[in-house]
Amino acid sequence: MSAEPQLFRINPENRESEKIAEVEFASLGFQERRDIQEWVAANPEILGEDLLIIGKEFSGFDKVSDRLDLLAVDADGKLVVIELKRDDSGADAHWQAIKYASYLRRARADDIIRMLAEYSETSDTDATDSLLQPLNADDFNSLNNNQRIILASHRFAPEVTSAALWLNEKARSEDLITYVQLTPYQALHRGCHAPYR
Repeated sequence: MSAEPQLFRINPENRESEKIAEVEFASLGFQERRDIQEWVAANPEILGEDLLIIGKEFSGFDKVSDRLDLLAVDADGKLVVIELKRDDSGADAHWQAIKYASYLRRARADDIIRMLAEYSETSDTDATDSLLQPLNADDFNSLNNNQRIILASHRFAPEVTSAALWLNEKARSEDLITYVQLTPYQALHRGCHAPYR
């Protein structure tokens, strides 16, 4: 008997079941930017928390031409760098995201308002209102007092998890890097894919 969990999709109307199996995003033809990034931008709760996306493919850093995948603000006002990888994180995804977070450490409220206004194609006034809502505040005193990172991928390289665990242990008060595993599944017989988790 297999120790691996077995997943089935059940049709409640005819009570038939079909087995679903973990697959690669690549085997389904899904791409990092065109697909995964768009899903997360439209539904940031995929990452397990309430986030306000304020930038996509953001490259407005001083003196460097780097480009981060997604930028968000969490409920505590922290800027959240979201780095997405498709099926494998690679060996240095954490370093890439740490660089981006360091570039953002001095971003002021007006910078963040401008980022959101550009991303959402709204006015600075509307962006200000959108930012104040998730903060449950009347001002921006808590905005960007700190930064953190979310790495999301199907799998994570041991170099990435080891470095992040060490960094989180040193920080002690909070996790600076959070991992979210995105796992695609597909029905074995019909070819239609089940939602990923």
